[in-house]
Amino acid sequence: MKRPPLPQPLSGASLYRLLTENRAYAFSVLCYLAGLLLGSFLYADSATACALFQRCLAVEYAAFPLLLISRLTVYLFAFLLTVLMGFCLFGFPFMSLVPLCLGAEAAMTMAYYYIEYGWRGFGYTLLAVAPEVAALATVLLYTAVNGAALSKSIYDGTLKKSDTASGLNLKGYLIKNLLYCFLVALLALVNTGVDCLLKQLIHF
Repeated sequence: MKRPPLPQPLSGASLYRLLTENRAYAFSVLCYLAGLLLGSFLYADSATACALFQRCLAVEYAAFPLLLISRLTVYLFAFLLTVLMGFCLFGFPFMSLVPLCLGAEAAMTMAYYYIEYGWRGFGYTLLAVAPEVAALATVLLYTAVNGAALSKSIYDGTLKKSDTASGLNLKGYLIKNLLYCFLVALLALVNTGVDCLLKQLIHF
């Protein structure tokens, strides 16, 4: 029996082609990484930012229903704002702010728990914060990339740079975002449950 060919490692040209074909996603990931660096510097260098962030996280120690409502509100606000920017004429230049802000918030959250609680905070970050951030960032990055493409099409069609107005797939955009909205709500529920469970086990 003939053996299937082994997968070949990506060459420099293949990697470049992969990045150029998915440059919107690659740029979003770069913005997210920049946000991680920005959040780290903000938390380390600004006492005001630290105090404000600690106050915002005070609700994290509330009971499950209040914590779920708080998390669901934040998740849906970020999601709906991203979706609405997709319908804006000049929304696409600002889509990079979504991964940037996500990265900054993630870095400040991780820094807070590590600085305040040491190794317990580090363990909590690995078990709860990192998976939560990764899951939410994945959904919002896809939402932002789709929204930027729609906004750019509206921009081009309105200013008559290209005949793209007739090809706008608003139905597909809305269907995708309904699915993403369900995923965001599900993430809020799961993350709240995991969060409450881990905080009882770690004893913050």
